[in-house]
Amino acid sequence: MFYTVIRYSEMNYRGYFQVTEEESPRAGQHCLIRSPRGIELGKVLCDPVEHHGEVQWVKNSRSQGGRNHRNRKQGPQKGSGDRGDKSRSTDPTKADRRDADQQNADRGDPANQKDSPNQKDSPNQKDSPNQKDSPNRSDSPDRTGSNGKNIIHLSGEILRIATTEDIEKVSRQRARGTSEEEEYCIRRIAAHKLKMKLAGVEYLFEGEKIIFYFLAEGRVDFRALVRDLAKMYRTRIEMKQIGVRDEARLLAEYEHCGRRLCCKNFLNHLEPVTMRMAKSQKTTLDPSKISGRCGRLMCCLRYEDNVYQDLKKKLPKKGLIVTLNEGKAKVLSQDILLQKLLVETQSGERQIIHASEILEVAPPQRSQPPPRKGKRPSRRNRRSR
Repeated sequence: MFYTVIRYSEMNYRGYFQVTEEESPRAGQHCLIRSPRGIELGKVLCDPVEHHGEVQWVKNSRSQGGRNHRNRKQGPQKGSGDRGDKSRSTDPTKADRRDADQQNADRGDPANQKDSPNQKDSPNQKDSPNQKDSPNRSDSPDRTGSNGKNIIHLSGEILRIATTEDIEKVSRQRARGTSEEEEYCIRRIAAHKLKMKLAGVEYLFEGEKIIFYFLAEGRVDFRALVRDLAKMYRTRIEMKQIGVRDEARLLAEYEHCGRRLCCKNFLNHLEPVTMRMAKSQKTTLDPSKISGRCGRLMCCLRYEDNVYQDLKKKLPKKGLIVTLNEGKAKVLSQDILLQKLLVETQSGERQIIHASEILEVAPPQRSQPPPRKGKRPSRRNRRSR
């Protein structure tokens, strides 16, 4: 079995897709793919690679993060990306009832809530700002399962190589924009008084589905909004709740350094970034300088954190006593990258030394609590007095 890596969607998702024997795309080509969201246009990032291990398929678009709420149009669907649409009823009453039951199940099932990592994503989280907005764990093609076999998580398959007409059709759709859809959705949100903010709108290939990205602090009952959108555009509607980092991935382009956003260029999922990482790297703690376009700590603070932690383990901690050729000294500060220390000798002289000059490190002395002068009387005895 051969597979390749393809970038697709306005959110710049990346996934592994199966390559058929008829089609053998090369890096840089555009292809029509069947992703968990439907049929859409994607770009091949590498040449096909052969895989001999186990294969697991991503069943739905929850793997890209966010909460998905779908509504199917009230009529026959042509060119649908879901294979199971033909067996579904097209009766409007049954379709609305089915959609309502599905959304109620999504809201009440604790297992579904775990699939929604942005549920706790709020501006109040400052210590761990980079929540896992995109929990797709298929970054590595060969993953070892419980049985010791290599596992690859496929997101879909390649249907065919895109023609010039397909690329022009998608380009015209992007050039037209989605301002009309956004304005209409914002008006309906205000009419229904929903506590949600629309972030963007995306069309799938040939308009078979419209995806509305929104932000909200909690769960929102927008069934009436979905019915209005489906009645207006007569197509499948999907509501996807995202976090602030996914909003930056969708709308922003460049970071302070002048390069494209990491989350939009190559990151597939986002790991937490804490202030401890910034402190260990001795960077400025000014929020305006270490925060990204999303308002959270920049993802690049995590790139070198493992290196800093490994180098830090090789240095004695601050306050320890070390033995040098000249005698004993006390560690005052560390330079992790240069592997140097600022120490103070017994004579009070301060000097900078390299870690290789240390002969011995004294174990840390445990501080003993001061002895108690006397047993404090209990509350009952104090009352009796």
